[in-house]
Amino acid sequence: MQSCWNRVVGSVVMSATFAAVCPQTAQAGLIEHLDLAEMLVATVLPATNFYGDPTKITWEGLNGLNYSTNRSKCATLVTQLFEKAYNPDYVAWFGCTSPHAASYHDAIEVEDGFTLIESIKDVQPGDIIAIQYLDAGCTNLTCGGFSTCTSTGHVAIVADFPKARTASAPLVTGTTQYSVDIIDTSTSYHGTLDTRYQADVGSAHDQGVGQGTMRIYVNPNDSSIVGHSWSTSSGSAFYSNAKRDVVIGRYAG
Repeated sequence: MQSCWNRVVGSVVMSATFAAVCPQTAQAGLIEHLDLAEMLVATVLPATNFYGDPTKITWEGLNGLNYSTNRSKCATLVTQLFEKAYNPDYVAWFGCTSPHAASYHDAIEVEDGFTLIESIKDVQPGDIIAIQYLDAGCTNLTCGGFSTCTSTGHVAIVADFPKARTASAPLVTGTTQYSVDIIDTSTSYHGTLDTRYQADVGSAHDQGVGQGTMRIYVNPNDSSIVGHSWSTSSGSAFYSNAKRDVVIGRYAG
């Protein structure tokens, strides 16, 4: 991973420090949320890491604690990180205080507060991956609300530059594959190198915030995204954008 947090260890790095330590990254856009996410992953404990509601995240150092705590879901993690880093007006932006994954997807797609990144080659650390589960049967989609489904999609934060990889199963004709390191909150891990893999008591898999690797399938002609899988494992199912639409956006402030 090439982010600033690993080079400036032990502190929350804000914009001035980013510019001094990682000038090329700083010029790419607002990425304080990525530093906060990395600090959270590095300092949360399995015993203080949960997937669920109500959302509450604290960072190492609060009330003298030498660890962080997390209780969130995928979209609420991003919302909490943005609120701590930039304090946007979510009601004015989305129409509610806690948008779900489909709301983030739609905002990126129409470039409302985000710049849409269409080529995998332009994706950078700090970008937001939002997936809308078109196959989930969700109805009555409003900001933060939905019916007849259990999830509207998934949201994750890009933690490193995508890397082209040798194609492996599941193979999809007419595509090339990239691995993308991400940070998210989830009930399941993204591959055996995920920080949540066998991290809990008795080698149980941890749930909550963590870092792992997703696989993105692209059109080799224009590097546009055509699908994804949860991990690079051969048993990880491929979903085309027709079923679970992937968009990637850069927070525009």
